[in-house]
Amino acid sequence: MNCFSISYLFERIKVVQSVFVSKNNKNFNENEIKLVRRINEVVNSKTYINSNINDLLWFWANGLNKCEKIIDFGCGSGYITYLLSSMNRSVIGYEYVGKWVGQDVSIKEYKNVLDYFHNLLKKRKSLDFKYYNSLPLNIKNESVNGVVMYAVLEHFDKDILDSTLKEIKRILKKDGFLFIGKLPRKYSYQEWLARFFGLKSHKNLFTKKMIFNLFEKYGIKVQKIESIGLFFNHPNKITNFLYPITKIEKYLRFLPVVHDYRLILKNS
Repeated sequence: MNCFSISYLFERIKVVQSVFVSKNNKNFNENEIKLVRRINEVVNSKTYINSNINDLLWFWANGLNKCEKIIDFGCGSGYITYLLSSMNRSVIGYEYVGKWVGQDVSIKEYKNVLDYFHNLLKKRKSLDFKYYNSLPLNIKNESVNGVVMYAVLEHFDKDILDSTLKEIKRILKKDGFLFIGKLPRKYSYQEWLARFFGLKSHKNLFTKKMIFNLFEKYGIKVQKIESIGLFFNHPNKITNFLYPITKIEKYLRFLPVVHDYRLILKNS
């Protein structure tokens, strides 16, 4: 924890912002440009960035510092993977490139955009990215110290969730860590408002009881669980303007309507 400060990670994020926003690939089609804009929206939300740093430092203080080899499962653009690579020696981001429900870009378009961002980040840091379209991954049994799943699990249906957690169990070493962030809570006021106004919301929401029951089936034990995420992350024009106010969140995390859970789990 002493090695990685908030200011250190903010500097790493500035690198991400500079390579993501300043670069322009004129070969992108209309769908790809929309996806690029969505990714840039994420990495330029002050509220979201602050929560990312808070989560990663919490992971670091609760086991991430002990992990030599880390898999960032469901890495997307590689933004979180890049930050993890600034904290740990060996980090590989895995992203799914198959069909999914609600898909608004083709697999080729999705991969084109991700390749673009991954290559930009790999020039700045020693890390790697890989794709998969089915499980199992090309990883040996019990060979990984830590797996990070950041804003991932809530997007899976029941069958995919089952096969994914079985795969995480397979690749994790005994006593290996699973770090989960941005897992939406069932009683989040943000999710309620989004559904009420017909905005995008998560299909799968969780309670503590659901979480404990879920992971118990796979022999993965919850070590720590915290509620966090009181304020909206987007749209940036509003949330960035209100960002100074969001600093009071650390005093209000006990409220039952905060948005998400973060978890430290251990393979048994």
